[in-house]
Formats: sequence, C-alpha cells, structure tokens
Amino acid sequence: MRENQKKYGVTNKELEEILSESRAKLVVVGVGGAGGNVVDLIKKNKLEGVETISINTDAQDLLKINADTKILIGKRITGGLGAGSDPIIGEAAVKEDEEEIREALGGADLTFIVAGLGGGTGTGASPTIASLARESGSVVMTIVFFPFSVEGAKRQEIALNSLKNFLTNSDTFVLIPNDKILELKPGISLKEGIYYANKAVTDLIKNLVEIIEAPTTINVDFADLRTVLEEGGISTFTSLEINDFNKLEEITKQVLINPLIEVETSGGKKALLFIKTSSSVEIEKISSLLESVVSQLDPNAQVIWGANIVEDDSSKTKVFSIITGVKLLNIKIEEVVAKPKPSIDLGIDLESL
Repeated sequence: MRENQKKYGVTNKELEEILSESRAKLVVVGVGGAGGNVVDLIKKNKLEGVETISINTDAQDLLKINADTKILIGKRITGGLGAGSDPIIGEAAVKEDEEEIREALGGADLTFIVAGLGGGTGTGASPTIASLARESGSVVMTIVFFPFSVEGAKRQEIALNSLKNFLTNSDTFVLIPNDKILELKPGISLKEGIYYANKAVTDLIKNLVEIIEAPTTINVDFADLRTVLEEGGISTFTSLEINDFNKLEEITKQVLINPLIEVETSGGKKALLFIKTSSSVEIEKISSLLESVVSQLDPNAQVIWGANIVEDDSSKTKVFSIITGVKLLNIKIEEVVAKPKPSIDLGIDLESL
C-alpha cells in the first residue's frame, strides 16, 4: 500500500477496542439494610456487568454485606451505630460524606438506587444519593420497598412522607409494597418474603445487563434504554415465560402488570419490550402480542422493542418489559416535577459559532 493511499474500513480488533471503551457503566447502590441485602444477593449470584456499592450508617450491618465498594456514612454523627430510624439523621449522614459518594458514583451511565422505606438510612440518604448520581450525568432508577403493614403506622408514615423526595431526584422510580408479597404467597415467612422481593429486583437488573450487552437478533442498546428510563417518572417492570399464545388477553395483562407493583399502566408514556424466543415460534404470534401490549398504553407512547431468536425446538418465549410514566394505585404522591439534569458545559461559546 502506498503511503498516501487512504485506509478504509475498520478491523475487528479496532471494533472490539471501541466496544470495550464505550461499554456502559452500570452501578447498583444499596442504601441501608434493605438495599445492602439486594447488593449482597447480586454478588452471591455473580452477576457480571455491574459494579456494586453498599452505603450504610450501621458499621455492623455493612460488615456482613458483600459488595465491590462499601461506604460508611455519617461516622461523626452516628459513630457507626446507625440512623435510629430517623431519616433526618440519614440525610445528614450522606451529606457528611458527600464527596466520597460523588467519587464512587463518578462515570456511571446508569445507577440503580435500592432501599427500604420507613427507616433512617435508606429513607433519608437515598434521595440525596440519587441526586448526586443525576448531577454526574447518570440515568437514575430508584427501586424502593414500602414497609409491611405489620411494621407499624410510624414506619408507614415515614415512608409516605419520603416518596416525593424519591420521585423528584430520580429519572424513574419503582415502588414495591411489601404487603403484595403476602397476597401472592399467603403464609410465607418474613425471610422468604424478603428474599422473594430482593430476587425480583436482582432479576430486573440481570435482564437489563443481558439486553444491552449480549448480541441479539433485533438489538436494544444502552441509548434505547436511556430513552425509556430518562425522566420516566413512576415505572413498573415484568418478566414472564409464555408457553401458549392462544390466551393473548391474559398474556397481555401479565406483560403489563407486575403482581408486586400497584400501578395503572394504561397511561404509560414509554416502554421497552424484549422478547427471547425460538426460531420455531411464528412471527404473527410475536406481532400480535406486541400490538396487544402497545394498544393498552398511551396512544402516543414511545415503544422500543428488541428480540433474540435462538435456534432450538422449544416453544417457550420469554418477555421482559419496562413501562414508564404510569400511575401509582392506592398510594398518593403530591404532584411534583422531577429536577432537570444540570446542563453539561462543553466549553463551547455558541454565540461565536
């Protein structure tokens, strides 16, 4: 090749290097005891593709959690003994160590904040942590557990009073009432119930990692996910396996309604639908399902879908969905407008162009 001859195209090695450098950074932040338990489960399941951070005011609780990074907040305020179910202390604790948290969250493209409501650390610290993540440019999905009724009126009141702060500081917000677990599995033990809810959140994160990182037939990339989650508001998600497409109305309902989450999806503004199916499944069945689900959302809803077709003889089809811009049922939050992301200064004087 002559020296002045232009080189066209790109090699596989160059593509691999570009992909490695441009891969989205996903971070899961477990705040307080409940959030730490989810992080611990993620590590036990050896979920790759995410970085885990556990943040707590309780040194003893933090010690037992397995996470990539652990941050003990509010050491001067609490002495490492916890927030004493006071969200004001939890909020003050996170502000004491704000810079350390900023550094830990830096560079994240998508941040999951997971916490339990009704106590001090998760309730008080999480909204500020979510705000710090958004300020760094990350999309923030906050997932919180609403306390069991048996935990008492005080914890429920603390949880209710905190909801506005969570919604304001997150791009998309998922509320899981713990009482729904009891409806699904009457007689379940407390330990089993907590694990059931934690696994649902872990599976959500696992599905998202696989969708944006694994090669698929009809691709869904991180930009698509960002489109659905960014400023999405109240959200829901589902994951199910279909064996019989003949019950289309029932399947549609299952795609739209997570039995752990109480929301009205008919006004959903944005949705991500991902289907993993066998090459033997007829395309008309997939098309009918997509049309049926979309027809139940807002008429102007923005819907992104992808698929992975595998070569096997199985008739099973897995469907995963995230729907944003839905409405909570049975729990009211004051009308709020999420804080806009801060503009990023690119160092360009637009008036001079």
